[in-house]
Amino acid sequence: MDELQLIRLSPALAGEIAAYRAEFPADRPRVTLEPDRVPGLDHLEEYGGVSSWLQYCESMAGKITWYAAVRKSDGKMVGALCFRHRLEYDDDDPAFCSHFGYSIRPGERRKGYAKEQLRLGLLEAKALGLRTVRVICRDINTGSVKTILANGGVYVDTLHGEESGMNVNRYDIQIKEAKETAIMRQFALAPLFRDGAVLCRNKEIRLWGTAEEGTVLTLILRNEWGELARDEAAARAERIFFRLPPQKAQANCSLTLTDGQREITYTDIAIGDVYLAGGQSNMELELQNADEGKDLFPTHSNPLVRYFNVPKFARLTPEAEAANENARWLPVAPGTARDMSAVAYFFAMKLQPEIQAPVGVIDCYWGGTSVTCWMDEEALNRTAEGQRYLREYKDMWAGKSMEQYLAEEGAFFSGLDEWAKKADALKAVHPEYTTKEINAEIGPCPPWNPPVGEGSPFRPDGLVHTMLERVIPAALTGVLFYQGEEDTWRTRQYDILLTSFILRLRERFQDIDLPFLNVQLPMWIDGAAAEDSKLWPALRLAQEKVWRNVRHTGLAVLLDQGEFDNIHPTNKRVVGERLYETALEVIYQRKAELSPFASGKYTKDGKLHISLSAPVFDRGQGEYLMEIAGEDGQFKPAETVLNGDEIILSNSSVSHPVMARYAWTDYAIVRLFAANGLPLAPFLLE
Repeated sequence: MDELQLIRLSPALAGEIAAYRAEFPADRPRVTLEPDRVPGLDHLEEYGGVSSWLQYCESMAGKITWYAAVRKSDGKMVGALCFRHRLEYDDDDPAFCSHFGYSIRPGERRKGYAKEQLRLGLLEAKALGLRTVRVICRDINTGSVKTILANGGVYVDTLHGEESGMNVNRYDIQIKEAKETAIMRQFALAPLFRDGAVLCRNKEIRLWGTAEEGTVLTLILRNEWGELARDEAAARAERIFFRLPPQKAQANCSLTLTDGQREITYTDIAIGDVYLAGGQSNMELELQNADEGKDLFPTHSNPLVRYFNVPKFARLTPEAEAANENARWLPVAPGTARDMSAVAYFFAMKLQPEIQAPVGVIDCYWGGTSVTCWMDEEALNRTAEGQRYLREYKDMWAGKSMEQYLAEEGAFFSGLDEWAKKADALKAVHPEYTTKEINAEIGPCPPWNPPVGEGSPFRPDGLVHTMLERVIPAALTGVLFYQGEEDTWRTRQYDILLTSFILRLRERFQDIDLPFLNVQLPMWIDGAAAEDSKLWPALRLAQEKVWRNVRHTGLAVLLDQGEFDNIHPTNKRVVGERLYETALEVIYQRKAELSPFASGKYTKDGKLHISLSAPVFDRGQGEYLMEIAGEDGQFKPAETVLNGDEIILSNSSVSHPVMARYAWTDYAIVRLFAANGLPLAPFLLE
């Protein structure tokens, strides 16, 4: 891109202005309240010619300044910019006021001029003492959205203009450091690799960013003592990708991106262990809503534990682009981490002192999601069960427009919110009430049956694109996953789906041995349920099956952590610390405290002997929950005798037992634990 300069409009530019205005067709898409207005040449449409308009511009000196963005190489006007020194000098409705109006000559677009023109305009605003400017654009004007974001725009909201009928995005840009700041350059690393980032140690480091087509950039990784590594690459389709060799754990590093003339430096880069935390609502539950959370975040501090929240968007909208551009790493410090996954927080805070290396967590989850929401179409099509999910969902939304879906979505969640407010008010008066008692007083909660549609976060092959792909293919130490509740009633082949998901993750993250640490579902039953569905034990079994059959996986057992009538227990320290123990074994090959598992069986003298990985003991409360069956497969409650690392089961009506199962129920209190205090894992031995 050729260098630009801003020149204040004057009669000497009258010919250029007229030629510039003539290139904008009358039938162009409308972007302002006045249909004939060309942004940057504001109010020209109100005058008979350029000369009289320039006289008006002169009369507004000190309030509004108009500029031509002129290419230095040939003196051609490639852009127009109108700078209103104060918002009240905008003639629009106050809510829609903007400091800047701007446009680029139609024949000069997609060359980076818009970003540079706005950057230069921000320098003019800084010279006048402004520290924050407001910029607006139509929500469908993706080019303008990118220009604003590239200059540090922070999305504020979207307003609907009653008069114009247009939806308009509002952005604020902080310019207190506007002199050639990194965000205002023509190239940048993705937010995942900016200030405070944690890069994965001992693996190839993969990074990416944006740059103008063909730009050749060098990326340099340095620590306090000098250069560690560098790579050079050329941008293709405005994307640029770098690979750096593996590095040891350390902090106080930097990343510098340069084209040889200009450079961007990102600081406070750490190299350590990086985990992706995924799943649905129990992983999503934030520290501020967990037990201990409100006591922890005012004072906690560990600058070597950091987190990055992937913004939650189900559709690729300008708002999503704005949120993703402004995503950032934050350290655990007083006041931060309120919005961090509580499970991931307790995991990381336990892990970091143990491994003596920085720990980064990438939070990427959405409550109520099926595992298929995080699988792309290729992964889903690899199995018949995945194809079924994809086909059935698409059949349900066939013929439904986005507008219809959004209307249904709004109505559905409004109904849920209204019921939740009533329930919360009732619980405040009667905290002892169960769901059944609440339903009896205010009516049942609307069933969890969100509308289907192409814009739904709950669609298969959805969030994998709008969220997960934001961090693919960064190098990871491992994956923390807590999901399955949504699929208990959807499939009897969850193990097939989960296996396909894991294998596809490893492909896309370019790591065939990427460790996957899974949380096994705890006990739970809806207080209003008429009977035990037996769906949750089936899914727990599927999770165990994946752990046994897919290498480099771990399973954190939570059989003792469920709560009656509460699908979202707030004691997340236990979950995080059991994942920590699982990581010690699977990833770090260190001694770990794990739940005992059934390892085998044999029949002797009419009794079924179950071999365990460790002895279990009876805590004396709850039920044994052991069942046995003969060849007919009819399970009966079993008399249970504990004998060290063996359990002996019998039932007088089962003369030759050959099968056993434990905890085959949605919810119950368990009583069998190992000496380390962890519960016996559920099992089905056939």
